[in-house]
Amino acid sequence: MEKLDFNHYKDKSVDYIHEMLLRKVLELVQHIIIEKGIDIDKYSYIDSYYDRLIHMFYYDVFLCSDIQYLLNILGKDYQTNTYFLEDTETWFFQYNNLVEEFNNYMSVKNEINKRGYDVVYQELENKIKNLCIEMLEYKNKDFDRNASLFLLLKKVEQYYQTQILTIHALRSSLIGFAEGANIDEDSKRLDHAERIMESRGLYEYLKSNYQEDAFLYRDYELKEGETFSDIHIRYLYRSYDLYREMLEFLKVEYDKDKPPIHVIDLVKKYYPYYEEYIDDKNKPYFDPYASSLTRMDEYYEYMKNHYKIDFINEINKYQKYKFHHPEKSMDDIINELNLTKEECDKIEEFMNEEFDVEEKKDYEMDDDLYEVVCNCFDELNDQEKELLDYRFGIVSFEKHSVDEASVYFKLSRVQILQIEARAIRKIRKGMV
Repeated sequence: MEKLDFNHYKDKSVDYIHEMLLRKVLELVQHIIIEKGIDIDKYSYIDSYYDRLIHMFYYDVFLCSDIQYLLNILGKDYQTNTYFLEDTETWFFQYNNLVEEFNNYMSVKNEINKRGYDVVYQELENKIKNLCIEMLEYKNKDFDRNASLFLLLKKVEQYYQTQILTIHALRSSLIGFAEGANIDEDSKRLDHAERIMESRGLYEYLKSNYQEDAFLYRDYELKEGETFSDIHIRYLYRSYDLYREMLEFLKVEYDKDKPPIHVIDLVKKYYPYYEEYIDDKNKPYFDPYASSLTRMDEYYEYMKNHYKIDFINEINKYQKYKFHHPEKSMDDIINELNLTKEECDKIEEFMNEEFDVEEKKDYEMDDDLYEVVCNCFDELNDQEKELLDYRFGIVSFEKHSVDEASVYFKLSRVQILQIEARAIRKIRKGMV
């Protein structure tokens, strides 16, 4: 069948275009019915002819299934809606896509008739196997090169989560019922030509796009019989352990015999700025893939490395606000600083305590503290000045990490952090 050029019909009325396109669409439907060997009479219990065709394509025909759109607009609903000339251009676009799909189907069907389905299938299977090998080698993964296509695709699926829908569709359309593959309803309707045509399209898409987001998520190694859901559950328990550690840092008592939600609620009260992280991390992912696990990993690592520092920063914010607004009540402070009462009480308790910095990571100095340090910089001793300048660029304007400072000064990370904390503590307490 031939495509239609919209430009040839621009001077025609909408009704003319409607009648012409409807004839063409029904002609295409008849070709599909003949090629697929469909018995249209089995839908005779449906009164409307157009509903009958729409039902046929929805339930029994995979080829050109998007034709339902045109059957609805041009046939079933045309008299009840108002259309303009610009609407018809979309009709032409849809129709031409369907013609291209049908012509492709006929081309593949003829190829199968000439060469045989087994030959065509084996040729495509080899191409997809080679693509799987290429994708796994691209990420330097260990795998059995002699594994079946089904197992290779499952391996690829594990490390290319952004392409998981394409891989699922490819596995269903090409492999069919082999080796225990889960087959969707659409794939059950495919004949040989449709199966080859669909698989070739998916293959070309995967080959062209797999590198684009290959490293968007972290890779997770699954043990024998393990699933992503198993890792998700393990990560939840790891998070609960961190929450308990966070509460113990603030010396918050909690009932160890209560369910994890009790600990979670307490953490959200004392660390309200982590509530969004915690709620997202504890969502019940029913089908957790690498995207959700990567997010859980990132949240966990951030909270693990920053919860002490972030709480100290909350103390700094609280102290600064109280100093500048001594007239404010506790309720005012809670509302203005977006704190919880539990957090405020704990801040008051911790205000005069020394903090253990041994596990503290890179300190993030806010702008206000940076200004205070700059103003008091000359009052620090030489060691403190040199270290703070190297770390935060007070004079040199060049910042370095704790690890870099440890190498530069030939001191341990703990010693670097202790000197840094001592200098900042002196400034905070007005000792300079």
